[in-house]
Amino acid sequence: MKKYFLFAAVALLAASCINDENENANVQNDNAIRLTSSLPGASTRAADGLLAGNSETTSEQNFANGTTVKVKVTDTGSTPITYDAVDYSANGSGDLTATPAQYYPASGSAVNIYAYYPSTASTDADGFTVESDQSSDANYKASDLMYATLSGITKDTNADGRVLTFNHKLSKIVVTLVKGTGMTDTEINVATVTLKDVVYKGTFTPSDGSFEAASADVADNKDNIVIAANAGTTAHAAIVVPQDVAGKKIAVTINGATQEYTIPAETTFETGNYYSYSITVAKSGLTVTSTIGNWNSGGTGSDTLTY
Repeated sequence: MKKYFLFAAVALLAASCINDENENANVQNDNAIRLTSSLPGASTRAADGLLAGNSETTSEQNFANGTTVKVKVTDTGSTPITYDAVDYSANGSGDLTATPAQYYPASGSAVNIYAYYPSTASTDADGFTVESDQSSDANYKASDLMYATLSGITKDTNADGRVLTFNHKLSKIVVTLVKGTGMTDTEINVATVTLKDVVYKGTFTPSDGSFEAASADVADNKDNIVIAANAGTTAHAAIVVPQDVAGKKIAVTINGATQEYTIPAETTFETGNYYSYSITVAKSGLTVTSTIGNWNSGGTGSDTLTY
């Protein structure tokens, strides 16, 4: 009888330990920092392929599955926990998770959060650079610096309050070619479009999301940016460091022959804006219509220029 009692006591103790472990695990899981993300709408360019699903569909607002963003959590309590900046992975539906998970402070104090894409944006000793050839989606995406921040978040903050809304920190140029007099479809299809001699790098500060362009007075800070190769008439885009672009040239090269459009005086590419150029290519020259809009909010304006 004593033997049975001993076995029963051991079984109860084991069950109690398991329950305690499950309870502790549940408490920890309840404190896990769960985040979602939202992206600003893409204006034009299939290469806004950071978006999940059909990259041509501007209603998609999520990072593609497997995309990595860097997240930094800061405890606001009087004896704060020190968090490392870690990679969070997107699942294609807006959710961002870290492995292993990060947790809210046991003290109940709030946290501040900032995040940025690409996740490697702050690791280059020479600053953040945009790719010189953005005719591929991969190079375009690697150039699209984005930033988001949240303040005063706790484990009790509702889901709407834990959305990291990313904004573009640089500028975007969009170019569409139109076949003009004397040109053939074949010639337009093989065109290369280049933005020439622009600053291509700057300093990104993750703690406040600021970006400062490198000096335009230093030759090594400037490069040509290929917007499209084998362009066709599809809209193509490139990410550009915000800067004064007055006098810079957009070159259209077809079978070794180049025509250039000179961007007018008093033109500055600003943070979060896009600059769209519809270029009609004729044997006699280029005719250009331009549109300026807010890349982050989707607002637009327009101006018509002829060259």
